[in-house]
Amino acid sequence: MAEEAPESATVLVVPTESASPTVTGDEGPGFRPFDALFNGPGYILEFTGETFRTENILGMVYMTAGTAGLIATDGWTYERSMEVGDAVGLEHRNEKTLVGHFHAPVLHNQVSILELPSNKAGVIYFMGNGWAHALVISGFLGYGVAAGSNRALHTASQILEGLASNGLVVVALKMASGRESPQERTSRNGTWRPFRNPSQFFGHAIRYDAMPSGHLANYMSTVTIIAENYPEQKWINPLAYLLMVPLGFQMVNSGVHWYSDYPLGIYMGYTFGKIVARGGKPPARPQSRLVPIVDPLAFRGGMGLRLRWGI
Repeated sequence: MAEEAPESATVLVVPTESASPTVTGDEGPGFRPFDALFNGPGYILEFTGETFRTENILGMVYMTAGTAGLIATDGWTYERSMEVGDAVGLEHRNEKTLVGHFHAPVLHNQVSILELPSNKAGVIYFMGNGWAHALVISGFLGYGVAAGSNRALHTASQILEGLASNGLVVVALKMASGRESPQERTSRNGTWRPFRNPSQFFGHAIRYDAMPSGHLANYMSTVTIIAENYPEQKWINPLAYLLMVPLGFQMVNSGVHWYSDYPLGIYMGYTFGKIVARGGKPPARPQSRLVPIVDPLAFRGGMGLRLRWGI
């Protein structure tokens, strides 16, 4: 009697093809500035869902624990960063030249048509400044128009969407946390005054707006969107992440941020960048289909083949 071959538990999973929402050629809708207004609420909802998705919970736990550890050492790392800045001759003040500035009564602050860095520290800090993002958007717009590239125009549009939706959440979290900046600290690791109202917050922002870092959130959002739209340019992410190191250091050296402000800001920028680049759609997940599997089968007195179906 032929001996039965043992049953195999092998399962073959074959991912199905899914169309990428990222523009990879000169197709695409071009520059649509009002998408930043219309799509923002959807992006924020998707960000919330992405953050609390089951498979992301462990990562959020790690980020929270890491942030807590950095908060405990913030006073010490701020003081050491100031010492390093002195040693390498890097100023503690980010100097800038204001072009066409005027006083805005509602914001209780100076507003300018253009801001340009005017010292070494200012040049580094400028990489995360809103004006730097405006120049990047202008660059993609200019190239898109000159070269007839819808991909460049679409990238400019998405950067604007990322800044708008990401920025709203950043401001809300800053007002909720109410953490003072190092340059205004009244305790070694910074005092927290949570849930500031708009008048208090905008009237003296550096007392309340350290956590999370809007500079790094916007920086990561812009970089991620560019990299997603130009996947063939493998140098974009390595260079951008490298430049983020001096930017992060200088924001502490100048007393604008603590190091613990960074993990949440980086996470927010990266996640919003991914969401905007894929048009607010949920991330693609591998799907399965039933496929035929042919196995060699050996038994007493001969050999054969076995046809079965796997998923």
